Order: sequence, then C-alpha cells, then structure tokens
Amino acid sequence: MCDTHFMSVDINTQLEKRKIEVLFDQAPIAISAGTVAAFICVVFFWHTTATNTVNAWFGLHLLVYAVRYILILRFNNSSIENRNYQSSLNTHLVFSMVSGLLWSTLGIYLLASLEIFDSLVILLMIGGLIAGVVATNSVILSSYIAFSLPAAIPVIAYLFIDGSSRTDIFGLVLTIFLLFVSFSVYRLNKLVIKSLSYQFDNLQLLDALEAEKNRVSQLYNNLEFDLARQKETEEQLNLEKQKAEQMVQSLLAISTLDGLTGIPNRRHFDSVFAREWNRASRTGTPVSLIICDIDNFKAYNDNYGHPKGDNCLIRIATLLQEHARREGDVAARYGGEEFAIILPATSLENAKRIAGQMRAAIEKLSIPHRFSSNDNIVTASFGVATIVPGLDQHSKVLISKADKAMYQAKQKGRNCVVTSTLTLNPDENKNEDKAFG
Repeated sequence: MCDTHFMSVDINTQLEKRKIEVLFDQAPIAISAGTVAAFICVVFFWHTTATNTVNAWFGLHLLVYAVRYILILRFNNSSIENRNYQSSLNTHLVFSMVSGLLWSTLGIYLLASLEIFDSLVILLMIGGLIAGVVATNSVILSSYIAFSLPAAIPVIAYLFIDGSSRTDIFGLVLTIFLLFVSFSVYRLNKLVIKSLSYQFDNLQLLDALEAEKNRVSQLYNNLEFDLARQKETEEQLNLEKQKAEQMVQSLLAISTLDGLTGIPNRRHFDSVFAREWNRASRTGTPVSLIICDIDNFKAYNDNYGHPKGDNCLIRIATLLQEHARREGDVAARYGGEEFAIILPATSLENAKRIAGQMRAAIEKLSIPHRFSSNDNIVTASFGVATIVPGLDQHSKVLISKADKAMYQAKQKGRNCVVTSTLTLNPDENKNEDKAFG
C-alpha cells in the first residue's frame, strides 16, 4: 500500500513537471506574438496619441518580455536535473501578470483619449492576445489566469465606470468574451491533462513491464551460475511473475477502453455481454439491451468538423455512462456514433424508462446542430429489447432485436425510444442466427 502511494505521488510529480515543460515550450510563441502586437500598437497609434507615452510603454514592454524570454531560454536549455520547476513557474506567473497589467494600462490610457474606431482597435488587440494565450497556456490554468485577468479586468472596470452607453456595451462584450474564452480554456485544460495522464499511465506500465521482464531474464541467467541459491531464486521468480501478470492485467484494462470517449469499447462490450447472457441463462433472469445512435451525426461531422464531432461523442458517452449506474450495467461505444448499454436483470419496462431518461438527457445538452433533419440540436434514437435467454437461443438475437428497434426509431422521425417485442419461436431464432452467421 505504501509503495502504491509513493508511486502515485511520483507520477503526479512527473505529470506536474511535464505540464510546466509543455508551458515553457510554448511560451516563446506567446512572447513573440505579444512583441509583434506591441509593435503594431505603436505604429498604429503613433500619430493619434502622445508619442512619448506610447514609446515609453513600448520600451517597458520590450524590457519585461526580454527578461521573460531569457528566463524561458535558461529553463529550456538547462538539464532536467538542474531545473527548478516550481520556482520557474512562479516567476513565469509573476511576469505574465506584469505583462497583462501593461496591456490593460495601455488599453485604459488609449480608451480615455481616442475616438470610437481607435478604441475598438485596442479592445480587439487585447481580446486577440487573451484568445492567443489559450493555445499556449491551456496546459496550466494559473498561467492563463495570470495574464488574461490583469489584461482584461481593469479595462472592463474602466469601461463600466466611464458610464457612457458606448463604453457599457464595449465592457459587456469584453466581459462575455472573457467568460467564453475562460470556459474554453477550462475544457481544453481538462482534455490536455487527461491526454498527458494517459501517456504517463501507458509509459509507466510499459516501462515497469520491461523492467520486470529484464529482471526475470537476469534471474534465469543467475540460475546457471548459482545452483546453491536455486530455491531462493525460484521464489523470487514467482513473485516477479505475479507482478508481471498484474501489469499485464492493467494493460489489458486500458485496452478495453475506447481511446476517444474513455468508456468501454466494443471488445469489452462483447466480453461482458457474453458473460451476462450465460449468467441469465443459468438463473432465468432477463437481460435488457439498449442500442443508441446519434441522429444525423455524419452531417454534424461534415459541417462542424471532426474536433467538434469528437467532443460531441465524448459528452454523450459520458452522459450514457452516468445513467448506467447500477453494478453490472455497462455503457460501451459500439461503433462510430453508436452506443450499446447492457442492463442485467432488468425488465423491458425499466429498460425503456432508462432509455427515455438517456434520450431526454442528450436533448437537454442542447448541442447545436442546424444541419439535423429532425431538430436544430443533437439528438439520438434508441432501440430497446429484453429477453430471458433460453438454452437454444443465441445472444445475437437480442442484439438484432435492439438494433431493429433502433432503426424503427429512426424511421419514426428520430429522437425517440422504440421497444422490441420478443415473440421468438424456434424458426425465428434460427433465422436470426443465420443472419449473424
């Protein structure tokens, strides 16, 4: 238990270091963009405001950004052993805050002295810089906050305090923009951290498995030279074998998850479905199956792009998994935009109720889909089937019935739940088996 705890702490430490490394790898891009933006401001406002003031601001801006760039280069060029991660991050956050305050100071100064068109230019410049740090700072939320809040909050406060209808509108727009970008950064940060965590998990397991394999090989070699310690070595081998088997099981668990959505994949579904079918055959209890298909998903992917399509799949997969909450219930990605939910010991009535709750929950997400043929949001069609397995029945019969019910839901206009009435006779069961054979 202690070893597991220390391993977890070590992995978390390595993950935090990796996040800082990614941040500093991207930081030169943000600094370059900020310098270019500052130069554009100086050129654009050269003849519209006090030149000396703008020049002084630009000089201070270059000084701050030069110091930031030197600190980042020193971090990136130093060896891993000599890097002080936390201190470097804290320094970076302080200078990011100073940079943000420099931009808000320039913004307030120019807003107080410029006409409406020039005011829009500086507001767009600040908004563009805030949006730009999304890509380079999303790996660490505090880095994004350290720049964006000092850059935007003073300007927003000034716009509302000014009191005119024009500045109130500008302040409201900038506030909404900041909230929208911040929400996007938060979601992106979750995905980035999740991706880095999966990388670390896989690397840790593979490295550990390789280490165990090497140790086992070394033990076998030692047997040839040290017969006197044969018994002790055999005991050690058994222990290492158990560890290796545990790691293989961990890798196998990872292999049963869908790489995109994080819920069980088709392979895991097939395994669980076969197990629950056999159990129901022995106990005489019902097995229910729900097949869910996202309506008009190809049109969504084609028009909104695959990144948004992937995000749509992730949100719906997470929602379905939350509704399959009983022990033994499994929600899996069945293929493409299709999902399957196994409900052991569940009647048709209860399965239909659960499917209805899932359908309503997807509808409640209100994911925009103006290319849908049945609605202006993303919806899904559900097919439900239930059976008490007999000894002469094949499990694929239930899959076929649920799948046909789902297609009937599509034919009825989508975004609905259709149940299958399983009135199977021996001939029908044989025909279903042939269809899958």
